[in-house]
Amino acid sequence: CLHSHAVFAHQQQTQGPSLFQVEVANGGDGGNGGDAQLIGNGGGGGNAGTGKSPATPGSGGNGGLLFGLPGLPGLAS
Repeated sequence: CLHSHAVFAHQQQTQGPSLFQVEVANGGDGGNGGDAQLIGNGGGGGNAGTGKSPATPGSGGNGGLLFGLPGLPGLAS
């Protein structure tokens, strides 16, 4: 029993090539939402892409000068 356990522990420490060791690209940043002109809500920001390093979500656009709400920011990755 001890011998088989030692072999199992040795197999755990050995890291051979694996299909899961694929290079993952960085996530793209989300685009910013468009601004409203006079009346209207600002556009929502784009969501951040997922990847090996965190991306920045887009910010929401500004509301209109006379009336309008700012857009919501995008979601983080």
